[in-house]
Amino acid sequence: EIDTLERDIARRSTLKASPDKEQLRALRRLALLYKEKFLYEKAIDSYTRALAVVETIHGSHEEQVTVLGELADALDVVACYDEAEPFVLRALSLRQKIYDELTTLESETINRMAVNLHDVGRHYLHSRNYEKAESYLEESIAFFQQAGTQDSQEAARAQVTRAKCLLALSQLDQ
Repeated sequence: EIDTLERDIARRSTLKASPDKEQLRALRRLALLYKEKFLYEKAIDSYTRALAVVETIHGSHEEQVTVLGELADALDVVACYDEAEPFVLRALSLRQKIYDELTTLESETINRMAVNLHDVGRHYLHSRNYEKAESYLEESIAFFQQAGTQDSQEAARAQVTRAKCLLALSQLDQ
């Protein structure tokens, strides 16, 4: 399937002067397949190309948040935390913009905000910035509570506990 997607993307690139949503979907699918095969550099490249496409076609904020989050996650997996940080923060900023523009908030919208906050907290947890991790994870818990997603609340609470423990251990080492 990877070869087929790569050929399709290359063909689309030569046939069209500008990228489109089909190319965006193909790049995201290709990146996911690379991730599943632990080919993270290729996944990061595909997500980076997908981000360029979504920005070129002026994709919705929702599409941009998704691609930014996927790229940040792939970078976090290979411990490229400094490179991942702007993407995870940009995704959160766009999510906040979406959230602020809505007049009625549905549970799914609130949950998506919680997920983005959780993603930022998880990023900081992985990059060993435990104080920031705790702050974002605590904020995500409040949104998960508002959305009524109990399992996500418990997962975030567990990560807050982990952040607190790791912070305490890091302070003992100093």
